Amino acid sequence: MSKKCAKCQKIVYPTEELKCLDKIWHKLCFKCEVCGMTLNMKNYKGFDKLPYCNAHCPTAKHTQVADTPETRRIAENTKIQSNVQYHAEFEKLKGHKTSVADDPETERIRQNTQIQSNINYWGLKEQKDQMEGKRPEGFNDVHGQKVQPRPIAEYDPLNQQHSTAARASYGQSQPVAYKPA
Repeated sequence: MSKKCAKCQKIVYPTEELKCLDKIWHKLCFKCEVCGMTLNMKNYKGFDKLPYCNAHCPTAKHTQVADTPETRRIAENTKIQSNVQYHAEFEKLKGHKTSVADDPETERIRQNTQIQSNINYWGLKEQKDQMEGKRPEGFNDVHGQKVQPRPIAEYDPLNQQHSTAARASYGQSQPVAYKPA
């Protein structure tokens, strides 16, 4: 039984035989159907049992479903129904808050979280509250004047004093140099 090449229909001898795409080819006949580039088993792409190079291999196109009046009517009704249902739920919940019930499980989780908190564990919250209670409303500066604590934004670290507005409240005295007695 003589084997024939799928391209040239001539006899293919075993030394020049190439079996691919369920057919037998001469090595030199195995070419791209579009550009004629010689292909081998590593670089060919098959489509409808014909060889193509990577650049010219056709791709299968998706077909569109026929757009009949019946399918348009069904799509329109589905869209209307979904919008009606969504808007009905939206209008019903409009202006209402979603409340979370305090059931025993959430209460237990809240208590466990407080117990595990470092602030509660070390008693730092109570300590902070006590310190805030002891904090004086004002303090006396080096000149004996009652001064309210200033915001940190007014502090000038270069001169180690508050801004010019704050300096005016401290008085007009200049620092005195140390004089040994």
